[in-house]
Amino acid sequence: MIQLICLTALVLLAVVRGPRAIASKSARPAWWATASGVIALTTYGLPVPFTTYDSVLGSNNFTTLVRDLAAVSAFWFFREALARRAGSEGRFGTRWGLAVMFAACIVPFFLIENKGVTDVAFITNRLDQTSVWIYGSAYMASLIWISLSAVMLAIKNWRGVQTIFIVGFSSVIIGCIIEIAYLTASHFGYGGQSFRYSASNVSELPFFLGLLIIIAGIAWVAIGAPSRRRILVSNLQQIAQQNELVQSETRGGVRIIFSEGKLLTRASELVRVVDAAQKSGNLRLSSREAHILSQVERLIVPGSEFRPMVLGTAA
Repeated sequence: MIQLICLTALVLLAVVRGPRAIASKSARPAWWATASGVIALTTYGLPVPFTTYDSVLGSNNFTTLVRDLAAVSAFWFFREALARRAGSEGRFGTRWGLAVMFAACIVPFFLIENKGVTDVAFITNRLDQTSVWIYGSAYMASLIWISLSAVMLAIKNWRGVQTIFIVGFSSVIIGCIIEIAYLTASHFGYGGQSFRYSASNVSELPFFLGLLIIIAGIAWVAIGAPSRRRILVSNLQQIAQQNELVQSETRGGVRIIFSEGKLLTRASELVRVVDAAQKSGNLRLSSREAHILSQVERLIVPGSEFRPMVLGTAA
């Protein structure tokens, strides 16, 4: 059920932010993260059954490898988006890091003997093989490294939505550690099949809960925060129009005529006009209007609010 919720949310985000990703380079890492996440989650049987997926790939359980590589890509791209929010455009070395993580998964996967026919529990049912244990552990270790890196980047500006990302990635790390522990215990003979399945289910809960929290943070940065900014600037525009400080718009209101790229400039102009009217004594703001003005002023103060960071929320 939680996989379906995550998949639905990622599909919506990928569709909504698609045009923005095409128009703005800064928005692309997070869009690729959502797109890769969609690929990974669809292999859980929603909406295409796992067996159908795997039959296209030759019925040799290659769907498991595709899912895990897509998941690594999703986390890596989002880590890149967080790096931009922290003020870094990313380093070439991080791309080599992604290549190393891919190799760490691909090599042991192809060393697995007798991959057999399509098996939804491919890893769990073959943990007696050293290659399977190495493969599963390498996959989890890759996600731990990316998540730790993302947490360290988010901590640089931990307030607000960054706190959501810290909590989400930390929960993912806990799930991955539990997964490695159960893979190791099962490989070396602790417990039987029932232990393998129960431990696997236990590790999935914090992992997918963390993923859901991360998706919620992405949704806020991609949709919630830009919408809030546009509404604030729109409200200040209306205040200025009502007091004849600026010309009235004739085509459906400011939310339509303002592109995201021009929003900051327009906000600065409105604050300047309203402040000048106040200082000259030609305008007295109500408490509500003064609150709107202060909120817009916070938007134009140099900082992370309008920087083209996590999801390219500004041009």
